[in-house]
Amino acid sequence: MYETPEENDGYKAMKINLAKLNPKCDAFFQYPKKHWKYDDEVWYDERPIGVNKLDGMMKDISRAAELSKFYTNHSVRATAITLWSNAGVQNRHIMAISGHRSEQSLAQYNTRPSTSQLQQCSDVLSRSLNAENSFFSGNPINDRT
Repeated sequence: MYETPEENDGYKAMKINLAKLNPKCDAFFQYPKKHWKYDDEVWYDERPIGVNKLDGMMKDISRAAELSKFYTNHSVRATAITLWSNAGVQNRHIMAISGHRSEQSLAQYNTRPSTSQLQQCSDVLSRSLNAENSFFSGNPINDRT
């Protein structure tokens, strides 16, 4: 996540929300207070959001955004791990963030080709077809039309 010139970019929103976390709670995902104002020092209760509540929120967010499918905590986690791996982030760094204990447990996230690998495969086929078409169109004896 990075800051942009936009007034309401994700970076600025994250920075505000982090500043409003309850310092008496160590959890990153905290229950929001029922009644709060923008100028309040703390927006969150002194208790973490549970896994089930967080999972429900992911489904609600997916529904509200009219996404093609409902995303879960795990699908977002898996996407992040796959993107980091495809970008060349070292496994030990991914493991430190994700909580995985072994490199073997990360292997399942890398079973499919990355977007760049799929693009590269498509480019190879396109170049081959273009080369074949230019060969045949320039040679009247082998012209297929």
